[in-house]
Formats: sequence, structure tokens, C-alpha cells
Amino acid sequence: MSCVDLKKDSKEVAYQKVRCMWNKYREEFRCYNFTGVSVADANVAKFSMDTGLTSFLVIAVKKYKLDMNFIDPADGKTLMDFLKEQLEKYKNFKYTEKAEEYERIYKLLENYSAKHAKDL
Repeated sequence: MSCVDLKKDSKEVAYQKVRCMWNKYREEFRCYNFTGVSVADANVAKFSMDTGLTSFLVIAVKKYKLDMNFIDPADGKTLMDFLKEQLEKYKNFKYTEKAEEYERIYKLLENYSAKHAKDL
């Protein structure tokens, strides 16, 4: 989808193509018709957190430096808004491991300049 040619493109060119694809389609990368998730038809980044596939998000941000500063049309919130809400929910339910995981990802995104919807 990003038009990366593994035989011809350097690593940096490939990463730039992935970032370009992400920026163009990030609001459209959705996971439809899954039950048991916090946001129905949410963006793939929220879906990855909700389903415990946090490595997708970590790699997307750390390796590819994908910009997570966008509002998800499914709920009108950014990934940071979603993480903060879920973090509070897990803290209230005393689900310590999950709360720590969400806090770790929240801090990672914060370090990579991710913002809340009110700040965009």
C-alpha cells in the first residue's frame, strides 16, 4: 500500500513512504465489526491497544515515527484521549497490569509529541 520497493528503496525512503501512506489514510485504517472493544469501528491504533496488540503501536511510533495526532471519526477523540480514558478505567477497576501498560504507552506517545483533541 505504501509503494515501498524492498529491492530498490533505502530504509529511510521506505519509512518515508510508510509515513506518507499513514498520513493520507490513517483515519480510514479501521477495524470493523469486532465485539468487546471500547470503540466500535475504531482506528487500527486504538484497536491494537484495545485487543492487547501494543507492539503494533510501539513499532509504528518508535520505528516508523508515524504521527498519531489526528481525531478518529469513530469517536471524535485522539489516541491520547482514548488512552487516558482507558487508563483511568483500568485504575478504577484496580486492573494494575493493564493500567501500567496503558500508562507506558501513554508516556511513549507523549514523548513522541502525541496530543489530545483539545490541543490540535
